[in-house]
Amino acid sequence: GLAAPGQGLAALIRHLARDLGSSGDDNAFGSGLLALPDPPTSTPSPTPGAYVPLDVPQRILDTRAASSVGPSHLRGPHRAGAVLDLPVLDGTLVPASGVAAVAVNITSVDPAATGYVQAYPTLVGATGSTSTLNVVGGPGARPNFAIVPVGRDGRISLFLQAGGDVVVDLVGYVTEGLATSRAGRVIPIAT
Repeated sequence: GLAAPGQGLAALIRHLARDLGSSGDDNAFGSGLLALPDPPTSTPSPTPGAYVPLDVPQRILDTRAASSVGPSHLRGPHRAGAVLDLPVLDGTLVPASGVAAVAVNITSVDPAATGYVQAYPTLVGATGSTSTLNVVGGPGARPNFAIVPVGRDGRISLFLQAGGDVVVDLVGYVTEGLATSRAGRVIPIAT
């Protein structure tokens, strides 16, 4: 299911807040000072692209403490409503530019509640507007495959509406900007 009205917006505001005072939410500063980013300057290219599979899937994020992979500030477990911005255009597995979307397998691990995980282009998609992976609260893991357009600064965002940990395995990517291609393309649907 989708988030209750306002839940996605509230999660995004908490995510964009810069912590003030004592670490974490507090009665003096709440979630902190809201720091809104500049509006997007470009839109994804509607030109054809080609799907490029990796030879072997690569784990790019695992927020579990015992098997952590990826940026250290993304380690979990995360509270319900957390938003994680994951860099995907690393210049090694995926080119640093010219990529419209990434193909990923997303696994929710031990979510705090029944709910969902949403994967979307960072600061381009609406937080809480869709569900990529529905989960049942409690111990266990549930995976799902997704093609996710790349957003601001070469990142995708994960909205962990149900909280818990998350694992992301990169399977491939879709290029953009080819003159012609029969290999497919990603065309975002307007809201």
